[in-house]
Amino acid sequence: MDSLQLFHENELVENIDASLEINTALLDSERQLRLETKKKYVNRYYILGLVIVLLGLISLVVVKYNTFKKRINKFIKKDSEYAYLQSNHEKLKVKVKGLEGYIEDIKHNIKQIAAISDVNDQKNEIKQMYKSIHLNSSTLLNKSENHLELINELNVAFFNKMSSKHPKLTSSDLIICYYIHTGFKNKEISVFLNTTERSIESKRYRIGKKLQLKDKGVSLLDYLTQL
Repeated sequence: MDSLQLFHENELVENIDASLEINTALLDSERQLRLETKKKYVNRYYILGLVIVLLGLISLVVVKYNTFKKRINKFIKKDSEYAYLQSNHEKLKVKVKGLEGYIEDIKHNIKQIAAISDVNDQKNEIKQMYKSIHLNSSTLLNKSENHLELINELNVAFFNKMSSKHPKLTSSDLIICYYIHTGFKNKEISVFLNTTERSIESKRYRIGKKLQLKDKGVSLLDYLTQL
């Protein structure tokens, strides 16, 4: 019985020691598992950080590339436009030179017409000159200011008197008045001013209102002739 009891006690001690060893091994395993898990999390964070950095770098490279590409395309476009302008510049130089000569001829013609003393002869010459200008250089006839500059020398007194007596009249009104005074019809004036005959009629009506011709009981042509 003593031997059996001793055997049981030894068995119990051995079981307890074995349990302790197992528990210690389990604790060690758990500790190692935690360390490994922690390492995995750290590695994941490192990898995630690297991926984010790489994506940022890729995005930056793409943005820079697009910006650079736009600048290159813009430069190519400007270079192309510059070449086109340079080509046109040479052509324009020739055209301008010819136009300058043409304008000089017109000025010379204007001085000759201004020297004519007979009013009817002067009007006829002016008509011929305008028709020649319209046929040869429509560029000069696009704006009323150009007309005014061309013909102002022909009858400075007319323009000065009209401007001082009727300051409400615009440059366009003055040129139409001068055309009427010179003897042009609505259709001819519309051709010179590059507009419609109806537009000239409407402008004549507005000029008549500005000059209060209805109250005076005279037509625009009669009023300008008297003036």
